[in-house]
Amino acid sequence: MEIQGEIYFDDVHIPYRFDEESGKLTMYFGLQFIECESSPQKLIGNSLGKGILFFLSVPLSSENLGIKSDKNILCGTITVEVKFYIEDFDQNIKYNTMYFEFRELDNLLPSKNAAIYDANTKQWKFENQCVKDFDFIVMRNNVKFELFNSYSIGGNLAYDIKTKSYIKLSFLSTDDFSFLTTLFIKIKELFMLIYNRQNINLFSVDLFCLAEQVSKSGLQTAGSKQKMHFIEMHSEQPEKEVDLKKQSIRYNTLSSHFIELFELVLKDEVLVYNLHTSLMAKSLIDLKQSIQITSSFEHYQRAFTPAISSDDSVEMYSKIQQLVLGEAKKYTGKNKKIIENIAKRIIPTLSLKDVLCKVYNGYKEWRGLAPILDERFDEGRISQLAQTINDWRNELAHAKCKFVPTQDVIAAVRLLECVNYCIILRQAGYSDTEIKIYIEDAIL
Repeated sequence: MEIQGEIYFDDVHIPYRFDEESGKLTMYFGLQFIECESSPQKLIGNSLGKGILFFLSVPLSSENLGIKSDKNILCGTITVEVKFYIEDFDQNIKYNTMYFEFRELDNLLPSKNAAIYDANTKQWKFENQCVKDFDFIVMRNNVKFELFNSYSIGGNLAYDIKTKSYIKLSFLSTDDFSFLTTLFIKIKELFMLIYNRQNINLFSVDLFCLAEQVSKSGLQTAGSKQKMHFIEMHSEQPEKEVDLKKQSIRYNTLSSHFIELFELVLKDEVLVYNLHTSLMAKSLIDLKQSIQITSSFEHYQRAFTPAISSDDSVEMYSKIQQLVLGEAKKYTGKNKKIIENIAKRIIPTLSLKDVLCKVYNGYKEWRGLAPILDERFDEGRISQLAQTINDWRNELAHAKCKFVPTQDVIAAVRLLECVNYCIILRQAGYSDTEIKIYIEDAIL
């Protein structure tokens, strides 16, 4: 779809075309030379008599456009990439609410019980239920999260009843687009984690302001609702409805520690951009995904599980380190620094195979994962699969071209992927029974 209109540069109106699919905004300055005092990243204009805002991926400047000039001069035909845009925009208002509605949310929390028809009384029973609510903080701003099962009624009661699930975020009135963008990203990242893929069907969000803030623009009366659209240039196409239903994840499975799971996303402690790009990509264990899954495991193991090395190992490595540091005292300058750097690298290390086996079988305060995964992965094969993923990771990291992938590679990568989610969900506080149900529904 293409949008046309004019962009405002003070009193000068410049015609534009915007391609929603590619996210490209083309402005036609013609023979006009416009000097901007700053490098704007936020452009305001109109489309079909209504306000519109474009937020660019990078500021609009001569330097970024490859124009050699001491001043920020705009001229000719300029095409730039848009990060997001807002329809029906009115710059005189601030926002205090965001509403999210998308397929994965409907799949996670089916809303059919929000409207039930009683055949005996021949009446409808409607319920607008808040399933979960809590507060969190983003960029020092307090935000209220509410998850709803709800309904809507059209003109004809018999035919136009629709149920829906939605997320409502409430906060103090603001026009800070960095804050609004962060909220959008965090909601999307949460569902990326839940669905183990990046192509979540969430590309827009409804923004609302207080009723008394709504003002009249120079064009038309602005409404209290504006839609914020995000341009996804690098994600794969969303899943079709029939494919989405294959992931039978339900909110009840995650409800007990939903807040803690979201907090992991808020703190950037989960590597969501190492997840599969789509359901199809999940079935194709390629080189990139293998590296991402193994690197994620190494991160989660260090961040969320107890130290693996024994006290005896730590003590022995410490003694060796002290001997090397003692030797460094005999030297000065560059040689001393080299030896000291060597000493810093003398730390207990285990191979990927050994670490994976310990995490799976259990050690110290860490319970083994066999009760969760033994139905899918034969406990007797864990050592073999751990060696396989160790060899595969080394092949990918060092390009030795000596390791020939086998069917075991797929099983080993799947094992490591499941272990990653076990670690994450335990960190959030879920029981092994809850984790097992989730693994069966979402990962395997």
